[in-house]
Amino acid sequence: MKKIILALVFVILLAGCISEEKTWEVTKGADRASEEMGVPAPQEIEEENIDRKVITTSRIEIEVNDFDKAMAKINTVVENYEGYIADSSSRIEDNYKEGWVTLRVPEEYFSNVFEELKTLGKVKSTDTNREDVTKRYMDLESRLNNKKAEEKRYLEILEEAKNVEEILKVESYLSRTREEIERLQGEINYLKNRISYSTITIYLSEPKPISYEWGIKRAIEMGIQAFMAAIRAIIIGIFVVIPLFILSVVLYSIYKAVKKKTGFKIRK
Repeated sequence: MKKIILALVFVILLAGCISEEKTWEVTKGADRASEEMGVPAPQEIEEENIDRKVITTSRIEIEVNDFDKAMAKINTVVENYEGYIADSSSRIEDNYKEGWVTLRVPEEYFSNVFEELKTLGKVKSTDTNREDVTKRYMDLESRLNNKKAEEKRYLEILEEAKNVEEILKVESYLSRTREEIERLQGEINYLKNRISYSTITIYLSEPKPISYEWGIKRAIEMGIQAFMAAIRAIIIGIFVVIPLFILSVVLYSIYKAVKKKTGFKIRK
């Protein structure tokens, strides 16, 4: 038993000696430098008891009696619920107007806005999609926290640097870490915006005008087309028949002249 205790004490003392002999050598690369400098290792993500991060997008197609009035009401609804219009477009075709408008509204007001939009006119179709990005969001936050801890440790090491070479090495790693922090923060900000503000795309269209035609216009158009085709055929015929007629007259004249002089007759 005493031998086992002495062996454990020896192992602990040896491990302590080894840990005391470690130094922060920055010339072996960023990964090894991070490990030897005591930069915190990535933390595990815990998804228990957390708020779900969901991105909501929706599309709705509505037929309205007056496009401009519907757009005015949309503007009012958006303002009332602290949202904004991200994009819009419209066009006029055959005396009716249609177009798209994309709204961004706070997530907590999504249902209210959606229900009010349905009152604009006849709802022809709707589609709502909810994407859970909780895991992605937490992963980005975890990586960002680790990078910030890494940055803090590099700053501490920078204060302890004793020569120019060490300073330059640490500053190089610090610069890379800060670039990664900015990139991760940008991704998180983008997700926050998509999560906080739902996106609703609305297609508005006025009723297409019903045409009560008796076919007279089409009949006239067809008659004109037929008349022009007949004129075209006559002109083509004239330019084909006239040369043949002239050629026939010439040949007949030659025949009459030869017959008169020689008495030549075409035998039947």
